[in-house]
Amino acid sequence: ANVTANIGKATTITAGRQTLNTPLVFTEAWNAHKNTFKANVLVNKSLIPNSTLILANVDSTNANGFSVHPDGAFTNNNINGKLAALKGVAGLPINAYYYDIEKANMSATWIDGTFNVAGTKIGAIYAEVDSGVKNTETASAIGLSATTKVAGMTLFAGYSSVSDDNAGVNF
Repeated sequence: ANVTANIGKATTITAGRQTLNTPLVFTEAWNAHKNTFKANVLVNKSLIPNSTLILANVDSTNANGFSVHPDGAFTNNNINGKLAALKGVAGLPINAYYYDIEKANMSATWIDGTFNVAGTKIGAIYAEVDSGVKNTETASAIGLSATTKVAGMTLFAGYSSVSDDNAGVNF
């Protein structure tokens, strides 16, 4: 259960068990039951013009790897994570996320954007995970894509690259 409160016309606070939808912390619904998060989430759509600011304190989850239980109980799975996100940075189609996961002693960054240039849709994603568990190990990934139509046919091209994972920081 959770409680949601609106503060003015542009701010919403939700506290309690809830689904989340960010690139690296998200709810999956394909299992016997959805994984959910015990979190406090603030969403503001007016503090930064033409942007949505999201701040969250994620306490725990019932997701696999954090002791999922058939009854959905939260046990032995404290995440102690913080999330800050800016969607639609200054009205541009850019989204930026920063994660600080205290329990895992790691942080992560995700930036994505989609633009139309001369009839071609260009997409880009950059992500990085920093693990303090074994000093300063970092993994990163980049993805680029382009989609356009030529003679009634849709053409798509993509490129991706992931850093060498010798350090054990999985992506």
